[in-house]
Amino acid sequence: MSLISLMGALEIGLIFALVALGVLISFRLLDFPDLTADGSFPLGGAVAATLIAAGHDPWLACGIAVIAGGAA
Repeated sequence: MSLISLMGALEIGLIFALVALGVLISFRLLDFPDLTADGSFPLGGAVAATLIAAGHDPWLACGIAVIAGGAA
């Protein structure tokens, strides 16, 4: 495994750790089964990927993705 692969895997793991913390707080501490964290992150990623693939500015796509994830 190269150093680049290791750093990429570490980065993805840390990102998913934030999603897991959101679910943990929702289920364990608040006793309310809210799965918004499981749906809002992929929605934002899908919106950003769709806009970037359509040729829009990546920074604008990320901003719209944040708004879409927040709206979810």
